[in-house]
Amino acid sequence: MNKYNKSTQVRLEMLERQNRWLTIIAGATIVTMLIAATAGPAVVRATSIQLIDENDKVRAELSSKDSVVGLYIMDSDGNDRLRVTHDADGTGLFINDDAGTTRIGGAQFAHGGGGIALHGAESKGAAVLYMAVYEGTGQPAFLRH
Repeated sequence: MNKYNKSTQVRLEMLERQNRWLTIIAGATIVTMLIAATAGPAVVRATSIQLIDENDKVRAELSSKDSVVGLYIMDSDGNDRLRVTHDADGTGLFINDDAGTTRIGGAQFAHGGGGIALHGAESKGAAVLYMAVYEGTGQPAFLRH
């Protein structure tokens, strides 16, 4: 293994640790929201739980719709700014700018691969660190568009 591959591997492991922490934080947030919302019943069942602000605007939503389970965080204008989702294709974390364009994304796909992507404004250009595990490669790849 040359120095460059080792550096890439170390960085990938760091990103994976950060992704685990983000997943733990998101899970803890969901559990906290559920505990706070359940003053009586032991189990709350719903297809959607919404957190609203003082102006009755939805600022966060935990939902299960069309086979996608997700946590969505919105800004004060109702724009989707952060989403953590899971469906049959995989699990992802996406951070959007104020125009709703995904600028940072991380995903783990059902086929086993996964990666981190940084997108330019209006999704023009991207830098992607991708781990391909299908076809026996198992090698990280850095792509730039």
